[in-house]
Amino acid sequence: PATAHPVTDLIAEYVGRRGWTHDRFLVSSFDLAELRRAKELLPELPVGPLVADPSLPYIRWAVEMGAYSIHLARRHVGERFVADAHAAGLKVFGFTVNDAAGIDAIRRLGVDGVFTDFPELLAPGSRR
Repeated sequence: PATAHPVTDLIAEYVGRRGWTHDRFLVSSFDLAELRRAKELLPELPVGPLVADPSLPYIRWAVEMGAYSIHLARRHVGERFVADAHAAGLKVFGFTVNDAAGIDAIRRLGVDGVFTDFPELLAPGSRR
């Protein structure tokens, strides 16, 4: 709660003072109200909701808030969800995937990216 203002203020500082662009950021949260607020404060900011229960209408909610992407827990990533999100114009990211086999598995399902604690698993020439 109450994170949209400080986060968007910090991003605005990086954009204004350091020359970064909004597309270098991706704000993500389970808190849809805060994501909506962040999007209202910085309309050009890419946002993406974290999805706890894919049976809820998250894709519709993401589209309504102007989200760039939608982020689904690894165990819930499926071809149908990915296809529906893509049809709605959303990117799909799986979280949190910390092993090469898991990354390969969800890539085969068509995700656009992953959240991981081990980014070296995604580097060219990694042991994958």
